[in-house]
Amino acid sequence: TAMGDFDDGSTFNITWFVTWNSSNLTIADVSNAWWSWGQATGFAAGTTTITATEGTIVGSADLTVQ
Repeated sequence: TAMGDFDDGSTFNITWFVTWNSSNLTIADVSNAWWSWGQATGFAAGTTTITATEGTIVGSADLTVQ
């Protein structure tokens, strides 16, 4: 899930508005399909960074697959 914090103090779920990427596709990939936005699929043990991007704004988190 990607959450956006806005200037007016509100928070909104923006999962469907961002572009998802994984830094290491041999570890995991993350979906940009409309029915599974943001859903990660693990392929091998390790850690990858998942990013959510909208324009010049980027949020990221590490994902560890065991």
